[in-house]
Amino acid sequence: MTQFGIAIKDYLGNFIVLWGIVKLRLILNNNLEINLHLNFNKIVYKILYTNILILASSI
Repeated sequence: MTQFGIAIKDYLGNFIVLWGIVKLRLILNNNLEINLHLNFNKIVYKILYTNILILASSI
């Protein structure tokens, strides 16, 4: 597996773990669902964007 492939696998793993944590929190507290979801999406896009930049610069 290339360094690039390993990096992508790590980022996906982190993403899935984050998503699982957030989903658990949403289930525990439905009142905050909309707010959490919107904030989480903003955070995820920022993380993905930075990860893509890091990956692109490491090629």
